[in-house]
Amino acid sequence: MFPLTFPCVLENLDGIVAGPGYLQIFDRAIAPVTTVTAPLLSIRVSDDGTGLPMPLPSYLAAAGGLVLSNGLYIAMSSTQAVYTALATSFDVYGSIDEFEGVLQPDTLSSVSANSASSIAVWTDGDGPKKLVEVRIASGGTFAATSYLQLFAIASPGVTDRPIVSWPLYDVNGIAVTLPLVRKFGRDGLNVMDVSSGTVRKACTLGISTTPGVFTVDGTASVNFTCLYK
Repeated sequence: MFPLTFPCVLENLDGIVAGPGYLQIFDRAIAPVTTVTAPLLSIRVSDDGTGLPMPLPSYLAAAGGLVLSNGLYIAMSSTQAVYTALATSFDVYGSIDEFEGVLQPDTLSSVSANSASSIAVWTDGDGPKKLVEVRIASGGTFAATSYLQLFAIASPGVTDRPIVSWPLYDVNGIAVTLPLVRKFGRDGLNVMDVSSGTVRKACTLGISTTPGVFTVDGTASVNFTCLYK
């Protein structure tokens, strides 16, 4: 694919693929290096047995879009975790939202938590602030069908509902490949919740086994890094 060479948010992507494999999305303005470059997102395309081009599973709209800091490159791969060039044709179309640049890390505050199932980014007394980026490093573990959840509560409990619940698996039920990076653009995501009648301004992220409430994934052990301002 001819790349986009400017920062943008990929809001939707649809189309057809000529054969099975992994349609991979990269946050880069140049072609990925085969057997070396890890994708930002790897979408499995299964063989439906008809011999006809297969529709691409819709995912990005439900995920809230992908923020791309460097550009956009799309390619087919025979492996999920890393780009392995695959000569399978595809025809895709989508929508993007262009934005002007991104904040550099040295202008942001950072907090990390290792071997954890959750991370407290800031307290209610320190809010409101804006979440700019969440990273989960390679090598972590979590349940097969887990969710990364965002709360405006310092210590969410089992009855607390998240502001957002992102699945950590694709439309085929396959767990996402780490590292995972979720970016919220130059302006960041304003974390605040007033649904309880009380203004909550903290920021906590956790891995849950249920989408609607916080059910701690007892198997989760990941390394978080969050950037905020």
